[in-house]
Amino acid sequence: MADREVFVKNLNYFLRKSGKLQKDLAEYVGAKTTTVSGWTRGVSYPRAEAMEKIAMFFRIPTSRLIQEYDEEDEDPNPETVPKTYEARSIAKGIDKMPEEQRKAFMDMLIKLRPDIFGGGTDDVT
Repeated sequence: MADREVFVKNLNYFLRKSGKLQKDLAEYVGAKTTTVSGWTRGVSYPRAEAMEKIAMFFRIPTSRLIQEYDEEDEDPNPETVPKTYEARSIAKGIDKMPEEQRKAFMDMLIKLRPDIFGGGTDDVT
């Protein structure tokens, strides 16, 4: 199966499985609904940045959008997403914060989820 066909199949699968609408995805990604419709029909293909946002929307690794798999074996449960992926997704937004806010936010994340963000270090910037 061609890459685009795999993406279309996977995107539609995760939309169905999550119960989300194309307009929900469009709003999250910052795209037009017609653009998302084009993705679901294979008329167009998202750029890398949009692909990453789509994966974050479904809380899955990007690879689950672009690699073939057996739908029966897949579970889009957020608990199956590697913790490093979750941490990396959050960190991207943190980079835009002023340093003082970033440090306070990271301190809070470490306290809330030391299993993901690794507690016990003072070096959080």
